[in-house]
Order: sequence, then C-alpha cells, then structure tokens
Amino acid sequence: MENKPTNEEKVLENLVISPEIDVEMSRQAALFAQMAFAAAHAKNRADQQKLALEMLEADLDTAARKALTAQGEKIREAAIEAIIKKNGNWVDMYNAYLRERLELGIVEAATEAFKQRAMMLSGLGAMRRAEMEQEQGMQIKTVSGRATEVLTRKFNREKGRVE
Repeated sequence: MENKPTNEEKVLENLVISPEIDVEMSRQAALFAQMAFAAAHAKNRADQQKLALEMLEADLDTAARKALTAQGEKIREAAIEAIIKKNGNWVDMYNAYLRERLELGIVEAATEAFKQRAMMLSGLGAMRRAEMEQEQGMQIKTVSGRATEVLTRKFNREKGRVE
C-alpha cells in the first residue's frame, strides 16, 4: 500500500522554494489563498464544535439540576460541573472540539508560514534585481572602458601627428 503524504507534509512540500523564482512567485498567491481558505473552514468547524459542546453542557446542566432537586440534594456548582465532565458524550464532544482546535492551530501556523514564504520570495526577488543591475553596471563599465581606450589611442595618434 502506497504511503500518501499527510496534509502537513503537503504544506511543507509547498513551502519549499525552488530555484525557479519566477514560478515560485506565481504560485505564492494561490498557495497562500489555499491556506487562508483552509484556516477559515477550520475556524468555522472549531466554532461549530464549540457551540455543540456548549449546547450539550446546557442540556447536561439542566438534567443534573433536575436530578439533584428530585433527590432532594443541595445544588452545588462544583457538583454539577463534575456530573457534566463525567458524561461520556461530553468527553467525546470535548475531544472532538480539541481536535478541531488543533487542526485550526496547524492551518493558522501554515498560513503564517506562507506569509514568511512571501517575504522570502520578495527578498530573493530584490537580490535578483540587484544582481542584474550590478551585472548591467559591470557590462556598461566594460563597454565604457573599451570606448575610453579606443578614444585615448585615437587622441594619442592624432596628437602624435600634430606635433
């Protein structure tokens, strides 16, 4: 059976900047948008899971208060909280909420990493432009130096004829 890369592995692969800076710059916006969309969806799922957990807590709170009242026991908030947290459904739902929050944290970290990638690409682009300008400057100096030599020889020859 083939090992498929996880979402985290795919993100890490996409964060790598290849030597083809032009290609990487053109991919950056789409990769960042993909992560931003994933972050928005992860936040929505975490918020929905939190809401479902809060609704379950409210139902469990109500049921615990009714049960304690029916038994003639004094209602203590700590006792109610303990009853809720011992409920298997609450534990399952809380764990699901924690998984959604973990996913959200991962996607938010990946989104931040793509922001860092964009800054690196910008820096690489600036370095590339500076190198190109330096090369052009050297070419101009070389051409300029040769032109100066030619003109100096011509001037010296003419000067030699005049004297």
